[in-house]
Amino acid sequence: MFIGNGSTAKAAVYLFASQGALSVYNSVFATNVSFSSESPIRMGSQRTNGSFCGLIVNSTFTSNAAAVPAVDLQTPMCSLIAANDIFWGNSASADVYIAVPDSTYVVNDDFGDLADAANTHAGELLSVDPLFNPDYSLRDLSPLRDKGNSGGAIFSPGSFDVIGNARTAGPSPDIGAFEIQDVIFAHGFDFQPPF
Repeated sequence: MFIGNGSTAKAAVYLFASQGALSVYNSVFATNVSFSSESPIRMGSQRTNGSFCGLIVNSTFTSNAAAVPAVDLQTPMCSLIAANDIFWGNSASADVYIAVPDSTYVVNDDFGDLADAANTHAGELLSVDPLFNPDYSLRDLSPLRDKGNSGGAIFSPGSFDVIGNARTAGPSPDIGAFEIQDVIFAHGFDFQPPF
């Protein structure tokens, strides 16, 4: 979890692969802030060969603040897959900036603004309130429950979520870093005892 980092001169969180592929799974990026001209979260790869140089899978990006987009994804030499991610509720000019959209594949992601995914190769995209709990996990009635993609041969959501729970507790993985586990009641009603 990358939570509460700040910078006055650069990105608060910088994850970059100089030669290989960057893989980020089941991670939470929240309340990071940059007071510079850089996004609080910058990720990417300079890899020049291979089918993909970046995988961002089942991660949550929320409540990050900057004057520029909250997340800057850059893979200028080859393709990036962003799957089952949440880009929502960031205090910035946009939730995410994708540097090379024509080489980016977004699959079952939730965007605060679908325009952030413009010109990408897209699977099913959502733009719905994730319904977060205070720890950035999803509430039981979240519209992102069981809405993720299993990936097949292209990517895998992994076996576990960010805190070690089984990744797929229903028919499909949840979108975001946390997987909702079994619940007894998943209805929004109040029970009033008869006495």
